[in-house]
Amino acid sequence: NQQADSIMLQTYGELDLDETPVIVLGCNHIFTAETLDGVLGLQYVYQRNGLIDLQLVPEDNIKVPVCPSCRQPIRSRDVKRYGRMIKFATMRVADKHFLRQLNAMLAVLEGDVRKLG
Repeated sequence: NQQADSIMLQTYGELDLDETPVIVLGCNHIFTAETLDGVLGLQYVYQRNGLIDLQLVPEDNIKVPVCPSCRQPIRSRDVKRYGRMIKFATMRVADKHFLRQLNAMLAVLEGDVRKLG
């Protein structure tokens, strides 16, 4: 029987896939949705408004999600369930990179201004 969750060590034969859906990542590792939601900290990323409406909580420490087994980044084109989380984390990484570049440029300009003054 093939392993269906490399964290919970469950096989397909042990799962009722109607009640416990599985997610196949781009790296071909397989996890139950419940396990992957927990590992990725989905409960800390979204706050529940009503029964099904989810609002992304803007947290600075959200990281691009990775496979718990091989650490390969999870891409939204492979797993739609985490698309908003992945896009938000990717934007945060790009923002931080931009701000580092901007700070470096400002430091150079500040040095140039001090030389003039």
